[in-house]
Amino acid sequence: MVLKFLSNLDLTNREGSLKAAQQQVESLKSRIDGFKKDLDRAKEEKKRFKESEARRYSLYSRPDQKRSHRERVKKKVEDYDRRIASIKSQLQNHKDWLGRVRQQIADLKKQLGKSK
Repeated sequence: MVLKFLSNLDLTNREGSLKAAQQQVESLKSRIDGFKKDLDRAKEEKKRFKESEARRYSLYSRPDQKRSHRERVKKKVEDYDRRIASIKSQLQNHKDWLGRVRQQIADLKKQLGKSK
């Protein structure tokens, strides 16, 4: 009788873990979508910045103006590149995490199938 109670308790815990993991999958999916939007936005901002600075560069006539402008633009583009790399890294980490959670769900489903 006690064993049956414990096995039912274990089954309930597994079902609860499965539900929690499924909720975590949904949360991770929404985060991944957010990172994708952030990545697209950052790439678009970088592109617009480069285009606007190219127009501004053509207005400069003295070599020292052009040089200082190139240096400013180079620093700003490096900032955009760092931001894009950071977003890509976070996106990949969350995708890996999602894969691990999905594997955990598959394992829990197998265990639940065997115990029923």
